[in-house]
Amino acid sequence: MNRAQYEALPTDLQQIIAIAAQAEYEQGFAEANAGNARALQTLINEHSVQVRQLPSDVLQGLGNASGEVIAEMRSSGDGLMKRTIDSFLSARQVLMQWNQMTEQSFLTARALPFTYG
Repeated sequence: MNRAQYEALPTDLQQIIAIAAQAEYEQGFAEANAGNARALQTLINEHSVQVRQLPSDVLQGLGNASGEVIAEMRSSGDGLMKRTIDSFLSARQVLMQWNQMTEQSFLTARALPFTYG
């Protein structure tokens, strides 16, 4: 959406657009999660795919390689690139703390063998 045109709209119309955009995002996210879960089951059950997690050393290597690319982009990029990377790294730091305290705990609890019914 054109920012100038959006900002020229009355506040109530801006809010309608914001709410509609958020609803569309949430709908798309829910559909993607449901579709991915079904697709994974198809891969496992119909195609005998064995799902495995990458070993920690591989994940560490990939993370380190990503860090090298990010550092190179930051040092050779323009001001916008530097601000974007700095913003990303700052947000990542805050989000990692949040995820450890909330998301990780939620997923651990969700994986417990609860009895339903």
